[in-house]
Amino acid sequence: MTDTAAEMAALFQQLHKLFKALPGQAGALVSGSSKLVVLGPDQEVIDSQPGLKKALLFVRRLTPEEAAQIDGGQASIKLVRKGGRIQYPLDLGEVAAAVRQLLSAEEIVKYMDSDSRLTAAKLKQLGYELNVEVPAKLRIRGDIQFHLAQVLAGHQARSGGVEEAD
Repeated sequence: MTDTAAEMAALFQQLHKLFKALPGQAGALVSGSSKLVVLGPDQEVIDSQPGLKKALLFVRRLTPEEAAQIDGGQASIKLVRKGGRIQYPLDLGEVAAAVRQLLSAEEIVKYMDSDSRLTAAKLKQLGYELNVEVPAKLRIRGDIQFHLAQVLAGHQARSGGVEEAD
């Protein structure tokens, strides 16, 4: 099987899983009562099903990199309900860089408080990333945020602005 065929097979396998979980429209494709066809530029399906149409448009818009990730198992296709959010992995290096750009302790606390992924344990790791020692007695998220913000704001005030990354 060619790489392109393998990628498409993986895409359709993912779509099959997705449609299997959905009642109604997608279930018809999975059960075999509907079929996929190739349409020319001037052709259109008369009995259009919006869910299927959106899924096929989604597949057409996948980049070769995304298709390869799906084929390799590093990514998958999931249904996200309207209003749903995708939570990305926390990169403490990026958080540290963003925090270093903030000037006041208030801004720093507000930034850290806005990310629920920054638990007390992650904030201690962030302190290490920022070269700020977090005392062992600090265990509550808010206390650690306040400590980090005070130390960083003090460093920045003494250095006259934004710190450079090490």
